[in-house]
Amino acid sequence: MKKNILVVTLIIFSSLTIMAQKQNNENPLLQKWNTPHNTPPFDKIKNEHYSPAFDVAFAENKKEVDAICNNRARPDFENTIEALEQSGELLNKISGIFYNLMECESSDELQNIAFEIMPKMTA
Repeated sequence: MKKNILVVTLIIFSSLTIMAQKQNNENPLLQKWNTPHNTPPFDKIKNEHYSPAFDVAFAENKKEVDAICNNRARPDFENTIEALEQSGELLNKISGIFYNLMECESSDELQNIAFEIMPKMTA
């Protein structure tokens, strides 16, 4: 019985992981940009891409900060301050695009996304 539950759990987890990876591969905010001067591919970015991209970026940033906090080495400038400064690259990239767009071309949909992500940004 326990083996069956374990197998079913693993199948469900694997399916969810594959679905999440597929969604991330289709989200232009989460891809490497092959554009002149490494500019965002604005022609491919849609409003529905922001929330999932922010979720991935928040999770990645949390892992980076957790790794800094759990570092067993003696804290120094390089492994603490500098590491924190370099963390959150994806979050900075996505939020930079999003908030600049909000300033230039705001809409009700973008404002709703901002209300959704703002509590996560301040957490």
